Amino acid sequence: MALDIEPTIMVANVVTNLSKFATTCVTKYADVKISEKQQETKLKIAHANIEAQAELEKNLQNHEQELEMSRQQFQERMAHLGFRQQITLEQARQEFEFKLQSLDHQHQKTIENFKAEVDVAINQKNLDFQQWKFEQEIELQQQLAADNRETQLRIAEEQRKTAMDSIEYGKILQKWPLRLVPRQIIDTHKNKDPIPLCVLISPLKVDDNTQKALGQNLKKLVKDYYNITDKKRPIHLLYDAWDKEAFDYGNFDDITVDMLFDRLKSEPMLVLDSEVIDNNLTLKAFYWGLKQEEGSHYLDEEILSLPINGETLSQVFLTSHCLVTAWMADIHYLIYYNVPPKLPALLPELLSNDKFNLLPLSKIVTEIVAGYNNTFKALEVEQPHLVPKLALDLGFNLACLEDKKFVNEQINNSITAFLRSRQCSDFKLIGNDEQLQNILVYGGDNDYFEKLKQLISVIGTENVIPEANNLLRAWSKVVILHQLEQTIGKKLSKLDKIEYDSVGYVQNEYDEITEL
Repeated sequence: MALDIEPTIMVANVVTNLSKFATTCVTKYADVKISEKQQETKLKIAHANIEAQAELEKNLQNHEQELEMSRQQFQERMAHLGFRQQITLEQARQEFEFKLQSLDHQHQKTIENFKAEVDVAINQKNLDFQQWKFEQEIELQQQLAADNRETQLRIAEEQRKTAMDSIEYGKILQKWPLRLVPRQIIDTHKNKDPIPLCVLISPLKVDDNTQKALGQNLKKLVKDYYNITDKKRPIHLLYDAWDKEAFDYGNFDDITVDMLFDRLKSEPMLVLDSEVIDNNLTLKAFYWGLKQEEGSHYLDEEILSLPINGETLSQVFLTSHCLVTAWMADIHYLIYYNVPPKLPALLPELLSNDKFNLLPLSKIVTEIVAGYNNTFKALEVEQPHLVPKLALDLGFNLACLEDKKFVNEQINNSITAFLRSRQCSDFKLIGNDEQLQNILVYGGDNDYFEKLKQLISVIGTENVIPEANNLLRAWSKVVILHQLEQTIGKKLSKLDKIEYDSVGYVQNEYDEITEL
């Protein structure tokens, strides 16, 4: 039994071992298969990965290409849209700038118009103020002169009462040199304004014909131009008024004048005393005006001393007396009553060139002009506004003379007085338009420059002093630029004026005005 069991056990062991071996073999085979399968799977996976990678790369490339195309298309589109937008923006910007510029231009124009209106208003106010100031100065000067005349008239009235109420009056009449007593002369002038200037000619030491001719000439002069009824320059001519029996007629001297002055100091008077010795004419003037205060005296001055010959004696004697009478009367009424001189207008009539060519008459005119010049200088102290035009008036009437030095002297005096009236004494200012505008009164100076222009046209621009032409040209520029400012409605700046001048605008306008 034991033997039987052992083979069974052995078979069982063999089977078991075979089973294990088989299992092992199967397991190894399986492992090999699994390994192979895994290897194959790995290969497949690797291959699949490669294919997937290739496909992925291909797809990636395709995607990138599509993306690039899309990007390009997008950029093209965006560029197109951007261009259109840029155009739209540029148009909008341009429209905005145009509107802004338009608004700015309108605003600027509004500002400029307002500024121009303000400038014009200020300029006009400035001109109005200058004009007002100029007129006020003239009015004040005239008022002072009027007050002075009123004072003089009151003093004269008091002197009249004294002259007739004095205890000595009766004694004086015993030796009174005139046929008219003081009361008669004073009563003739009573309530007259202006008080007439009495004119006496001292006893003459010439032949009867010359005396008669002188009387006729003086009476005609006074009747025509200085009539006693005249309201501006009356002369009371006392010709042949000497009382030849009351005093030594042949010995007229200062004592005689003293007597006249003592009783008639209230009446303005001119006494002309002439003497001819050795073909030499001497003419002396005794003169007093109004307001003869206590202790004052009369003018005692030799007016002329002329060498003459027998052929010219009568003419020079007559003409010199008439000229000096008119001249002294003019000075009297100019000083006391602001009446412009009359004699300058009479010179062409009283002095023909033929007469003037005589040396003595030339000297008479020279002395008369010098006398006017001195009077103008004295008048300039109180009433400087009168002198520039007075000098031109005198120049007008000297223009008839062949020698233009007399008229040019008056033009020079007139310009000098004009500049001095504006507190300027430098002739160089005439060449400086900017500074000249500061002293000119546009409205107030028109009459003066118009008169200067007329005088220049009378004697010719080629015969006048350069300063006159230069001043008139400068004034014309001021007028033209002022008219331009009024036209454009704004005040021109200094640069604007220079520009208008440089392009010839002012000169062209001046030439056109000159031609007219």
